[in-house]
Amino acid sequence: MNAVNTSQKNIELDISSQIVEAAHNRFRHYGYGKTTMAEIAADIGMSAANLYRYFKNKQDIIAECANRSMCERLDRLRVAIRKPELSAIERLKAYVLTDLVISQEMAENDEKINELVNNITLQRPDMVYSKIEAENAVIEEILSYGN
Repeated sequence: MNAVNTSQKNIELDISSQIVEAAHNRFRHYGYGKTTMAEIAADIGMSAANLYRYFKNKQDIIAECANRSMCERLDRLRVAIRKPELSAIERLKAYVLTDLVISQEMAENDEKINELVNNITLQRPDMVYSKIEAENAVIEEILSYGN
């Protein structure tokens, strides 16, 4: 019974990931406002009705897209600053440069990034505050190397 439940949960996570990836690609190209749940569902070969089994609405999907992007950004920042040979000042420089590179990549690769950022800021400010707190923790980690 546990193996069946675990297998079913893995399948559902895989489908959720496919939905989020398809939505992210659509949001990046067409924007949030011009993307429908039906289009996202069609991109992965499922019905819109089935899509609603995984996500209540488009806002929940964009929130998951934003969450994944924020986690990826934090992971990249942590990797940049956690090289043991770096001094505190070098870690701070690595943080700033990595942050700039990530921002530039987003601007170049995501035509509709401003619409997505504005939407998530209005719809889920708690996520934005959580991201800021997490990035502040990375900066605090850098500062701790200087003490």
